[in-house]
Amino acid sequence: MRPVLLPILESLDNRGEQEKMTYFENIRFMMFIGLLGLVYIANTHYAERNLREIGAVQQELKELRWEVMTTKSELMFKCRQSVIMQDVKSLGLQMSGPPRTIIVGEEEDGAS
Repeated sequence: MRPVLLPILESLDNRGEQEKMTYFENIRFMMFIGLLGLVYIANTHYAERNLREIGAVQQELKELRWEVMTTKSELMFKCRQSVIMQDVKSLGLQMSGPPRTIIVGEEEDGAS
C-alpha cells in the first residue's frame, strides 16, 4: 500500500508547487491589473473634479452675461434724450431749440 500512496502524495506535492509557480509567474500581471485599477480610479476623480470646475465656470459665465445685459439696458436708458435733458437741467443747461432732423431724398434710378 505504501508504493501506491507515494505517487499520489508526490503528485499532490508537485501540484502545490506548480500552483505556487503559477502564482509567482502571474504576479507581475496581477500587479499590472492593480496598477490599471489605480489609474482608473485616479482618472475618475480627475474627471469629476473637472466637471465641478466646468459647472462653476458656467455659473459664473451666466452671472456675467446677466450683468452685461443689465449694464447695457441701463446705458441705453441713460442715452435717451429726455434723460439727458433732465440730467443737464440741474447744471443749468437747456436746449436752444428743437432737435434738427436730416431728411435724405431718394436717388433717381439713372444717377449712379
